[in-house]
Amino acid sequence: MDVARGLYRTSLFKSGYAAGMSLYRRLLLARGLDDTARFERSSALVLAPHADDETLGCGATILRKRATGTAVHVAIVTDGGASHRSALLSREALIALRREEALEATRILGLPAEAVRFLGYPDGGLADAGQRLDEDLRRLIVELAPQELLIPSAIDGHADHRALNRAAHRAAAAAGRPVAIFEYPVWFWDARSWIDMEAPAAAKAWQLLHRPALSLRRLKPLLVATGPFLGRKGMAVSAYRSQMTNLTGEPDWPVLDPRFLEQFLQDHEIFFAAPEAMPWT
Repeated sequence: MDVARGLYRTSLFKSGYAAGMSLYRRLLLARGLDDTARFERSSALVLAPHADDETLGCGATILRKRATGTAVHVAIVTDGGASHRSALLSREALIALRREEALEATRILGLPAEAVRFLGYPDGGLADAGQRLDEDLRRLIVELAPQELLIPSAIDGHADHRALNRAAHRAAAAAGRPVAIFEYPVWFWDARSWIDMEAPAAAKAWQLLHRPALSLRRLKPLLVATGPFLGRKGMAVSAYRSQMTNLTGEPDWPVLDPRFLEQFLQDHEIFFAAPEAMPWT
C-alpha cells in the first residue's frame, strides 16, 4: 500500500476531507439554480449503476415527481453481487438481498414494483459490457419515452458509474427521440473521484486541491429542494441495510461512512445538465 492510500484510510484525513467537501458543497450550491418546479413535472428514467444510487442521488426528486403524479421508472443496472465478500452470505444470496432492498427503498420512494427494472449486469463489470448495454438502455428509452434521463455523474470515480454514464449518452443519441440528460453525483463526494489513483503522491495532492477548485468555475448545478421529502428519503436510504449496517457481523464487512452519507441528506439534491465532462480536462 503506498503512502497516499494509507493516508486516505486514516480517520484524520477522512474528517478533514469531509469538512472540505462540506465547504465545497456550499460553494457549489451558491452557483446553483433552483429548478425544483421543472424537475417535479418531468417524467424520468433513473439509471442506477448499483442498487442505492437511485436513492442517494435522486431520492427526494423521485418523491417530488411521484407526489405530483409524474411517471418515474428506475433501472438498476448491476446485480450487486460484488459489493461485499462474506463467508456467511453467498453471492446469490447477496444478489437476492440487494434486489429485495431496492424494491423496499423504491416502494418508500413511491414506486410500484413494476416501475423498477433489474438489468442484471455483473457488479463491477460495466466497463466490459460493450454494445449490449448500449442497446438495452436504448430499448428502455424508446419503450418508456421519458422526458428526462437521470444518470450518474461523469466525475464519479467508480468504474461502473463512468461506464454507465458513457453508455447512457450513446443510448440516448441512438434512441432517436428528444430526452434531456441530467447527471447526479454519488462518488463525486469521495476523494478518489478527484485523483488519478496511479499518479505520484505529490500529483494526487495537487489534483485533490486543483480539480475541485477548477470545477467550481465550470460546473453550474441545477438544484431540487428536498423539503418535506427528506425524511422519507432517509427511510429509503435505511432500507439498504447491507450498505448501512454490518449485516453479518463480520469484521471486514464494509459500510458507507456516515460523513459520506451526510452529502445526500441535505436541503437540495444536485444535478448537472449534460453534456457533462471532467471539468479539468
